[in-house]
Amino acid sequence: MMHYDLFGIGAALLDVECHVDDALLAKFGAAKGQMVLINHNMQQQLLDELSNQGLVYGEACGGAAANAVITASYFGSVTYFACRVSNDDTGKVFLRSLEQARVFHQTEGRSHGQLPTGRCLVLLTADAERTMQTALGANREICVEDVDADALGSSRHAFIEGYLAGSEGGLEAALYVRQQAARADIPVALSLSDVNIVRDHRSGLRQIIGADGIDVLFCNRAEALAWTGADSLEKTLPELGAMASCVVVTLGAEGALLWWEGEVTPIAPQPVVAVNTNGTGDAFAGTFLYSLLAGYTHQHAGRFANYVASNLAGRHGPRLTPEICDELDRSFPRHESS
Repeated sequence: MMHYDLFGIGAALLDVECHVDDALLAKFGAAKGQMVLINHNMQQQLLDELSNQGLVYGEACGGAAANAVITASYFGSVTYFACRVSNDDTGKVFLRSLEQARVFHQTEGRSHGQLPTGRCLVLLTADAERTMQTALGANREICVEDVDADALGSSRHAFIEGYLAGSEGGLEAALYVRQQAARADIPVALSLSDVNIVRDHRSGLRQIIGADGIDVLFCNRAEALAWTGADSLEKTLPELGAMASCVVVTLGAEGALLWWEGEVTPIAPQPVVAVNTNGTGDAFAGTFLYSLLAGYTHQHAGRFANYVASNLAGRHGPRLTPEICDELDRSFPRHESS
């Protein structure tokens, strides 16, 4: 039987990166820095307009958990990604991208309702902020049957994307992963994913976290404050810490905060001229989990994850290349493993 370091589950999205200005965001009615769901036809109209203006930069296999799992794979973790795509050209591109990244997965797309593979327009402004217009497509049909129980059972760690709480089937699949992992004593990490998910689907996220809590919780400042309703992170961390053994709050240019065993460790920011924040939180999560699986301390994992995410922020595209990951891994000062 194949054994995996990290099992991830989440949305399969083809990211289409576009460079826009605030005026165009206003024209589209897009709230800067947030993700909103739109239908496929509306998204295609926006994409056509962006293409006609020459504002499309490129496309890549994406989605929060997918980006994290691919990043972990680039650093050497053996990974599996559970998702749903359709049998269309976009789905084939997505699965081929997973193969190229050495991420194991189901071998073909499937969509009961003939929905197209999901796609996300990533609208980047000059301040490096990303605003996402997502058409979920086949992701709306993700369900328990998309979870390979054998792959999950032979994994050392599971990672659940909080976006799954936004649909009935997605929540059922996430809860199945959570329950099976608990039975097999497999640690579980969860990302809160987006402030709108926190506000609109708190109940589903609470179900995933469960009464016993999870092992690792990832969120950014806005998600952390939205979850607790607090006006400062100092008030937020104890409440988040009651739900997870380890909490990481990413703070963009200010670095990150790590809550571990009741203590808060600030993760110092890395100097970088940011051009892109798309995928930086995903890169952080994937690098953090890779580091834990490689035997490093939580503090080292936080520092290295921030180092990698900052490097990505200075480049275009949702992920680093395997070559850059190898270079970063070799250049980062080693601390003692746990």
